[in-house]
Amino acid sequence: MRRNAPPSRGSALSAYWNIIVADDQIKYGGCYSNGIYGARWAVYQITREHDDGTVTFKVVAGANRRKSATLPRADFARWAQYEVVLKENEWVRLDQL
Repeated sequence: MRRNAPPSRGSALSAYWNIIVADDQIKYGGCYSNGIYGARWAVYQITREHDDGTVTFKVVAGANRRKSATLPRADFARWAQYEVVLKENEWVRLDQL
């Protein structure tokens, strides 16, 4: 592993830092961040859950703001590093409130 690289999803460190969002934790109305700092950082909000196992989301912060897309729930869960909430103009990890 590279020095200062984020832990891989399957590692013990990854579980310790609670950065994995399971696909059954993705919920309608929830906001999720990819946890990447800089220009690639983003927050997506789930706007619809479909019977075929896909979810529709809109970009609420970051590049492509206000755009929407649909992904399989498992793919969205792999993208999401943690759930966030907007608190006084700042996105905060839900598990740190």
